[in-house]
Amino acid sequence: MEDDHMSEQELVRLAEGLRASGWNDTDILNFILYIMTGDEKYKS
Repeated sequence: MEDDHMSEQELVRLAEGLRASGWNDTDILNFILYIMTGDEKYKS
């Protein structure tokens, strides 16, 4: 059975990639929280 969740390594790569693209840490965290929870309060 495949795991539907991102690994810690994948999350780190995503955060580092977004940072390199000019995103700030708050926007990165909110984006990740939105993707993982679907909660509209984290949507930018």
